[in-house]
Amino acid sequence: MMKLKRILCGATLAGVIAATPAWATDAKSDHHLVCVPIQEMHNSPAIDDKTILLELNGHRYKRIDLAGSCAGLMDRGFSYETSTQDLCTTNTLHVNDVAGAVCMIKDIVDISPEEAKALRKK
Repeated sequence: MMKLKRILCGATLAGVIAATPAWATDAKSDHHLVCVPIQEMHNSPAIDDKTILLELNGHRYKRIDLAGSCAGLMDRGFSYETSTQDLCTTNTLHVNDVAGAVCMIKDIVDISPEEAKALRKK
């Protein structure tokens, strides 16, 4: 009887593990994970209340698109917490000195130096 319980528990656990990736994919099917190593970032100016420019080592650039407007972002800047050494699309940003102001990252995309220059002029 004990052996049967172990087999059933193992089979149930295997079913849960096998089903997890499909469930996780369905939950965020329109959202893909993008991360930027923190040590590669040297500047991150806010362009407006929905856009942040990431200036990376090696004259590389990325644009952070926020899910919505983030009031105060341009004036106060932002901070974030991460348990890894990366800033990812799953992280939330906090407007400095504004209690409770949380900004969700929609996407992080590669941009050219020309696109970065145009963003800085906004």
